[in-house]
Amino acid sequence: MNKKINGDPKEKNSLQIFGQVGSLGITFVIIIGIFSFIGYRIDILFSTKPIFTCLGTLLGFIIALISIYQIIKKDNL
Repeated sequence: MNKKINGDPKEKNSLQIFGQVGSLGITFVIIIGIFSFIGYRIDILFSTKPIFTCLGTLLGFIIALISIYQIIKKDNL
């Protein structure tokens, strides 16, 4: 029996979904990494070792969550 494949643009194959989920993970890590690095550099500048690194990581986490949510909402994952 042959199944007819619909050309529905909303249907995504598993490779496309895997690519989108992978890009979400990379986006998440990069955003947190950038904000952690900025916090670390501010800590070095003001000699306040763990404070701004922790704040940068927390801020990066929050911004990454918001960014991921917006991407998921837009792409209907």
